[in-house]
Amino acid sequence: MIAQVERLCGEHGRAPSQLPPPSYQAYQFLKSLDLNRLPMRQTDQAPTVPPIRIKNLLRICEWVQKEFARLADKPADDSQVATVLHQVQSQTSTVEALMRDRGSAPATLPLITQRAFAWLKFLSV
Repeated sequence: MIAQVERLCGEHGRAPSQLPPPSYQAYQFLKSLDLNRLPMRQTDQAPTVPPIRIKNLLRICEWVQKEFARLADKPADDSQVATVLHQVQSQTSTVEALMRDRGSAPATLPLITQRAFAWLKFLSV
């Protein structure tokens, strides 16, 4: 990874120190790692976070997409948009509460559900 960043910077006539601050900080962090001394996880250890499944999250996303399409087809007033936003925020809060109650995190969701949740989370902001 470090070599790839340095190669790309070189191709563009830049030094890694000229990367945007968050990227440069990540570069510095990765460069400081001693890959020969990383802790190894025991294979017989159970995952610390149990997997979780959230029913209907994909259907909720489909509903949101249909509502956006419906609102895009005709002039919508702010209250209609606010209603959809409120539903998105409500569903996002519900999913977060379910995960929190079960000691879980979005990373334990199946990939397609992770993406659906991330999209809803993005829209809720």
